[in-house]
Amino acid sequence: MRKELAILAGMIGLLLEACAFPAAGTAKPMKDTAAYQHGGLRLGDRKELPGGAGKLKEFPGGAGELCRADAETQAAQDGDMAHSGIYVHAREQGENYWYQNESDFVAAVGFDVEEPFFVYFLPDGQKRLTLYYDDATQRGCGIRYYERDSSTFATAGMYGFVFEGLQESGEKEIREDYLRPEAFDGGNGAEAAEDFRENTEYDDQGRIIHYDASGILTDMSENNAKPDTILWIDYEYYDTGNLKSRTYWHNSYIFGTWYTTWNCYFDRQGRIAYEDIYITHGSWDTYYIYMDDTEEPAFILELDNYSGQWVPMFQKGRP
Repeated sequence: MRKELAILAGMIGLLLEACAFPAAGTAKPMKDTAAYQHGGLRLGDRKELPGGAGKLKEFPGGAGELCRADAETQAAQDGDMAHSGIYVHAREQGENYWYQNESDFVAAVGFDVEEPFFVYFLPDGQKRLTLYYDDATQRGCGIRYYERDSSTFATAGMYGFVFEGLQESGEKEIREDYLRPEAFDGGNGAEAAEDFRENTEYDDQGRIIHYDASGILTDMSENNAKPDTILWIDYEYYDTGNLKSRTYWHNSYIFGTWYTTWNCYFDRQGRIAYEDIYITHGSWDTYYIYMDDTEEPAFILELDNYSGQWVPMFQKGRP
C-alpha cells in the first residue's frame, strides 16, 4: 500500500509542478520527431541543486532554470487545481515536456507560421481543441484544453500532443442513430433489475428530449429496496431541428465503467462532430473533421487521455 501511495503522490507532484525559463528564441522547423522537445523543458530530467532549485540538461533549442512553484499558487480561483503553460507527452521517448505558451510549443514543432488546420468549439463557445497538420509531411500537433474533472488528479489547463503519419481508415463506425434511447452496447439494463421502469419525454414537435430507466438492482435487492437510476440520456436540438447534443450516463454497476458518460456533439447539419467518452483509465476524445458538405468525415482524430497524458491517433475518414 505504501508503494502505491508513493507512486500516486509522485504523479500528482509531477502534474502540479510549473516551470519557467527564458524564451528559447526563434524555433526552426523540426527535422525529426524526437526534436520537438527543443525549447521545451523536460520534466524529471534535472540535477538537484542546493535550495530546492534544479537545472535541466541543455537542449539544442535552449533550456533554462527550473523553479518549484508552490502547489497553492496553481489552484484556480474556484478551488480546482490548474497548471500554467502546456504539458506535452512524448509517447516515443516516454517523456513529459512543458512549454510556457501555445506559440512556443507550436513553433517548436515547426508550425510557427501556419494557421490551424482545425479548431473545435463546444456548442456553448468553449474551445476544446486546436489542431495543426501538414498533409505533405503527415506531421501534426495539437492542444487539448482541459477542464479538470474532480474525480481525477489531472490538473486543468492545456495539454499538447504531437504525431507523425496518417493512419489508414480504421474500423471505427459512426453510429447511425444517436436518437435511439439505449445503452452504448444496445441494451437497457432491464435484465439486471427488478421493477424495471422506463420514462421517455418529448417536446411539442414530437422529438425525444429525455430518457431514463430505473429499477432495483437484482444483485442488491436483499439489502436495498430503493430503485436506482440505470440509464439517463438528454437530447438538445438546433433551431434547424437537427440534433445538437446528446448527454449520456449509465449505471456502472450494470454496464461497467467503460462509457459511463458519453457526450456527443453535432454540427448544424446534424453530423457527429465530437464525442467525449469516459473510460476506465481516463477519457477518450473523437473529433470528426469534414472538409466539405459530405456525410463522411475526411479525417478522424482520436485522443486517449491516460491519466493526463493525451495520446493521439490521426486517421483518414471512412472511404
